[in-house]
Amino acid sequence: MARDYTPDELLALYSVMLQDDSAPMRRVAVWELGRLGDPRGAAPLLAAITGDADWECRHYAIMALANTGGVAEAEALRELLTGDYLCQDGQCTAGPVPEALAAHLTEDLEYSARCCAGEQPRPTEDAGQHGNWWRGK
Repeated sequence: MARDYTPDELLALYSVMLQDDSAPMRRVAVWELGRLGDPRGAAPLLAAITGDADWECRHYAIMALANTGGVAEAEALRELLTGDYLCQDGQCTAGPVPEALAAHLTEDLEYSARCCAGEQPRPTEDAGQHGNWWRGK
């Protein structure tokens, strides 16, 4: 019989998974942190956004942060938008972002910042495009 894990146990598990060598494993970790919706997951998600080597993991973390972050995370995301986070020259700390992905990431960073700031519903509460994506539709 499967046992139910507490939010504390899940938060600890997903946070440890973010250190895994496997990018797909880290993607699962950020996705699940977002689904957990616990504000304590915001710090590891923000760290993944700014430091993970895999851009897909970063993208998942941006959307997951929309479900967990608050005003401070909204400010951090907006700072990324005004800095060199999405630079194309490879000189930014996040590494070079593929050109085709830059515009999409800009939209999602803005979206996540608005969710964190309480300016619009979080993806898990939204019946629109991001809500459908988040629920796997």
